[in-house]
Amino acid sequence: MWSSAFFSGLSDNIPLAAVLAKVLAGFQSEILNPEFAWFANYGHMLWWALIFGAGLGGNFTPISSTSTVVAIGILKKESHNITFIQYVKIGAIVVVVQLALATGYLFGAEKMGLIKKLDPDKAKIEQTTKH
Repeated sequence: MWSSAFFSGLSDNIPLAAVLAKVLAGFQSEILNPEFAWFANYGHMLWWALIFGAGLGGNFTPISSTSTVVAIGILKKESHNITFIQYVKIGAIVVVVQLALATGYLFGAEKMGLIKKLDPDKAKIEQTTKH
């Protein structure tokens, strides 16, 4: 989650989320491979981590999400100029707090059983019916 948030802050967060979703889907397709047995336990959690990381990371810089670009434009229109560095100083604090809360939420939800684990047997059935 933290790495996807970092890279999301450096680029547009939507295309980055799309690329990382393809990578994560590739991992998920390998669930039957014994090398990826750990994925069965944490696969759904990784999807949530990607969603939180890419979404919240967009608050890190003023160029990383459309909403922040619009917000900066509105500020300039109202004669409230904010530099890139000023925004990052505030955005970094906000993103770290949001990611810390999201991390706690994910671990808490996993401990309470709110995030279901992947079922390798079900994945095996789904893979054989697709071919």
